[in-house]
Amino acid sequence: MEALDGNSNDSVSFREAIEKFGQQLQAVDGLRTIVADSKLYSSATIQALKESGLNWVCRVPGSIEGLKKLLSKVEPGMLTALPSEGYSSKCYTYTYGGVDQHWVVYHSEKAAEREAATLERQLKSEYGAAQKSLKKLQKDIFHCREDALNAVEKWNEGFKSVRLKDPVVHKHTEFEKPADGSGELKPILTYSLSGNLQHDEQAFARAVFRRSLFVLATNEEVATLEEEESLLNTYKAQHTVERGFRFIKDPAVVASSFYVKKPERVEALLFVMASCLLIYTALEHRIRQALQKQDKTIPDQKGKPTKNPTARWVFQLFVGIHVLELPNGKQMTLNLKQEHRDILSLLSYWNVYS
Repeated sequence: MEALDGNSNDSVSFREAIEKFGQQLQAVDGLRTIVADSKLYSSATIQALKESGLNWVCRVPGSIEGLKKLLSKVEPGMLTALPSEGYSSKCYTYTYGGVDQHWVVYHSEKAAEREAATLERQLKSEYGAAQKSLKKLQKDIFHCREDALNAVEKWNEGFKSVRLKDPVVHKHTEFEKPADGSGELKPILTYSLSGNLQHDEQAFARAVFRRSLFVLATNEEVATLEEEESLLNTYKAQHTVERGFRFIKDPAVVASSFYVKKPERVEALLFVMASCLLIYTALEHRIRQALQKQDKTIPDQKGKPTKNPTARWVFQLFVGIHVLELPNGKQMTLNLKQEHRDILSLLSYWNVYS
């Protein structure tokens, strides 16, 4: 583990970690692939990864110009549905930072649902503002038809999704008396506007589709649909690692708040907590591995059988177990049920309780 300054740059720290530990981890622990979010993706870091000989998978940041051009060309019919429900994809080859790589474009149906809901709220808000603005526009008086149509164009520029549909220019004739009161009434022509609001449904659908796309980059070979799905699963698996760090903020784990004045004391505290996380994760892995190997389950929070419990849930299962000391010096373990015995047996911890 390493404690970084709050102002540190992720792109730089990623690269430094690769340069410091990449080759060591590759040689000692058999590290093959680094998985990271878009902060990893920079020209300098890609070059460092190439020199280290490591494989890598990361998300391409939206600021990359090549990504913008690619996504502007992708259409729904170009993507192929993956076995993973709700995803479709297409693979492209790309060179960035002097490194040949694969870019796989993914579309997520769940992301599309979220983006559609977000855009609907934005459209509703914009529509309300457009209605108020249109009422004012319809009260304006113009001196010629061209002025009225120019006003429509300018009005449309003020809104992103809403447009004035089939604007109608109305001509009005008024008569003005001469200043001296003599002669015939002079006709004065004026113009006004009316129309209905509309939004482009096709543009809305395109926007939802574009915002539901994301691109994963890798230097590994991606030649089949199965490999595209495997790449997606590899990237998503980092969430499992990140989830473990939630316990650092969990009030059930941290008994009280700490105020630490010196940076080295912060680092010391983080080291203790990182060590705890290492033990916690190792225990969770051992429990799940044992359950899978022996084809056994334990009840989850809802009482349903599971082979993948969290270590925290296993800890909660053991709450309420007590040791009773008898007058003759012997001890009895109370409230130990069969589910506890199974877990202890799987972990070879039974002798501690027996």
